[in-house]
Amino acid sequence: MNVSAAQQAIDTCSQIIQGNRESALNIGIAFFNRGNANMSLHNAQAAADDYTEGLSHNFQQPDVYYGRGNARNALGQFNDALSDFNAAIAANPQHAEAINNRGNVYELGLHDTAHAIADYSAAIAIRDEALFRYNRGHAYQYGAHDLANALVDYNRALELNPSNADAHIERGNVYFAQNNFDAAVTDYQAALSAHADYALAYYNLGKAYEAQGHKQDAIAQWDEAIRVNPQYSEALVSRGRANFDTHRYESALSDFNTVLAIGPDAIAFNGRGLVYQARGDADRAIADFDRAVAIAPSNGEFNNNACWARVLANRDPDTARTLCAAAIAASDQAPYFMSRGLLNLKQNRNQDAYNDYDSAVRRAENNAAYLYGRGVAAIRLGRAGEGQADINAATGRDANIASVYQGYGITP
Repeated sequence: MNVSAAQQAIDTCSQIIQGNRESALNIGIAFFNRGNANMSLHNAQAAADDYTEGLSHNFQQPDVYYGRGNARNALGQFNDALSDFNAAIAANPQHAEAINNRGNVYELGLHDTAHAIADYSAAIAIRDEALFRYNRGHAYQYGAHDLANALVDYNRALELNPSNADAHIERGNVYFAQNNFDAAVTDYQAALSAHADYALAYYNLGKAYEAQGHKQDAIAQWDEAIRVNPQYSEALVSRGRANFDTHRYESALSDFNTVLAIGPDAIAFNGRGLVYQARGDADRAIADFDRAVAIAPSNGEFNNNACWARVLANRDPDTARTLCAAAIAASDQAPYFMSRGLLNLKQNRNQDAYNDYDSAVRRAENNAAYLYGRGVAAIRLGRAGEGQADINAATGRDANIASVYQGYGITP
């Protein structure tokens, strides 16, 4: 129902209701029809009120409960919506749409995946419809984390409706999760063929190209997503990170600033901090990394970057140590041990430095920076042969690693 038709229906039904010349049942029908028109205009509260009036005027059909269930679901009144769908289904056990929409309440409102899948399955048993298949696939994918069954349902949904852009996107997401990036690309492209200027499809296509190592193609897709939706934060952040990786620092800075003008965003603060750090602006880098940590205090990357920036700038070593410890506690990755290891070398805590670099080497044994740092610590501890072996191994992998450490202010 288009807007003008819906408004005409509302006006006509209102005249019947206010005229008070019809029977109670006919007035109830008018309330029901006005409720449908209000729902088509997304006036959920007005629709819910109309359906309630319809029921009170003795028009107690399954579709009235079904309509009110939809309105209450839109209002976030999930338990009331559930009661209405239950009433509609009790009156008409073959009401596939009510069963399906009760599944939506279970899945999206109450986060009860098992009941949602059971309802979608019951709706499919009544009528094998693309929407019902899509919904069950979604529940399998995001609620049950069952990608195999999700794929079965998305395949069937697309057999029934090949132009379902959302089903192409979600099947693409399944393929993406399975590292089948070629298939993901095909589905995201199909989504765009079915629904031109679909920002999410452009964004996901960019992520798939990025995963394939096609960074420029990824940026081109994020350009399109941002063209469609200039405030698409995820696309702006992704493009900003890609611009940073390709040393387009001004473009990266612009992307992150655009995101932060929309609202606080930890990833954007972190990304902008990396740009400032690459440009040698330690004060701004530290400030942005700290803002990222304030928003996401348990994020290992953000804590590590805030630590590393301080270590490089020789600032506030106690805070740096706390941040590095938080990074390692969040995720014991090799770079996080190196950050604290370099801090320990700068403070001549050489045994602690050796332990940290050794932890890094154990996680990435061929990394020149980790080997060199462990070698320096070993030499300082009086284990010259062991240390020199690490340094030799490091310089064999990266001839410039000694000069990198000299830039850090570290020599054996």
